[in-house]
Amino acid sequence: MKASSKISRKKFGLVGHDIQYTLSPRIHEAIFRSLGITASYSVVDVKPENFASSMVEMLSDYDGFNITKPYKSEAAKMVRHLNEEAVKCGNINTVFNGTGYNTDYTALVSLFSSRYADFGGKRCTVFGSGSAATTSAVAFGEMGYHVTIACRNLENGHKIANHLQKMGLPDTDVMGISSVAAVESDVAINAISSGELEFPKIKCKIAVNFNYGKRGNNFYNSVMFSHGTIRGEDLLLEQAIQAQNIWNGIRARITWGEIFND
Repeated sequence: MKASSKISRKKFGLVGHDIQYTLSPRIHEAIFRSLGITASYSVVDVKPENFASSMVEMLSDYDGFNITKPYKSEAAKMVRHLNEEAVKCGNINTVFNGTGYNTDYTALVSLFSSRYADFGGKRCTVFGSGSAATTSAVAFGEMGYHVTIACRNLENGHKIANHLQKMGLPDTDVMGISSVAAVESDVAINAISSGELEFPKIKCKIAVNFNYGKRGNNFYNSVMFSHGTIRGEDLLLEQAIQAQNIWNGIRARITWGEIFND
């Protein structure tokens, strides 16, 4: 009997809601080609009432997948195991073999440490009170920064502050984002997914943005002065590279130029 010549095609994807703008498929498909991996990457955009069933299906049918807003915290409760960073942050954005990982944390720490290793800042203001804000607060709290959460939902902001306190990190301040006209901080991080929010005026040394493309412009337009920037595009690409390393055991070397010219 003649052996089959069919090549096994791996299946990866991204689950979230209202994420039509995502560049993740383009990034991952370019990485697959660069690594010679036969695989697909699809977007699973589901409403909250359908998330649990979609998560069960993806855990069963996918070789690995990513998770984005608004499901990172909920997904952490549905996997069999959490890695160290996911336990600390209480949310995940990458899944492999039933284990949840947080590459938001590792990408943020990796990029900041490599670019600003000698930066002597001690104050960090995180805008937002969701999963990315929690991850950012944990990362910079562990790096010795005094963290302030500036958010619309003060109850969620205080939950982050309590979480950091339970970790033994320095006390965290919480303030309403609409109650201040200006913010001065060594590091300012936008972890709010909306591209329409009006920020206060921000004076900082390093500006970090989880949003990319036009969705990040409202934050940049509010930054009055900064010495350096980690853009949403930087974080997105590093997260993708780290996810691929988790899934396939290979760290890809790829740039945005290669992705868009591929």
